[in-house]
Amino acid sequence: MATTLDNVPGSYSPDGTGSSGLGAAKALKLWGLASAYTHAFGLAALKSALQTGPAMLGIVWLNSMCHPKPDNTLTVGRDSGLAGGHEIVCSGWDGSRFRLDNSWGASWGDSGSCRVAEADMQWLLSQQGDVTVPAFSRAPRPTPAPADPDMAMALAARTWLTAKGL
Repeated sequence: MATTLDNVPGSYSPDGTGSSGLGAAKALKLWGLASAYTHAFGLAALKSALQTGPAMLGIVWLNSMCHPKPDNTLTVGRDSGLAGGHEIVCSGWDGSRFRLDNSWGASWGDSGSCRVAEADMQWLLSQQGDVTVPAFSRAPRPTPAPADPDMAMALAARTWLTAKGL
């Protein structure tokens, strides 16, 4: 859905061209999983967003960033060449470095995460990077379980049978 709502050429499937945080947030809203989203730019916006939780970042991805250093810091080698663009989650800031959580699996960085210096993050966001934060919808409150244990057992059995199509 995100690939049909963004401004990235192509859509999934058959083209695996990727999407954007903005496209993902729009899809979440259409599906009712998010009530709204914010979309902003720059380091101040990222730091503000992290006050309430993780944020999605759309940034340029350089060849040097494909493999974090052994200490799990990310090298933003501005002369290493452009690998493409990437959407990644920023889940924290310790006052000097940002924690990034990648979708490439546990073998990348420290179980899928790395750290990037604040100056490098500033530069990445200055290259038309963006920050997107969905406001996730709350799940509806469940109906209270019956006080009678026999009634609770009957309700659970009926739910199971219905789920199995019986």
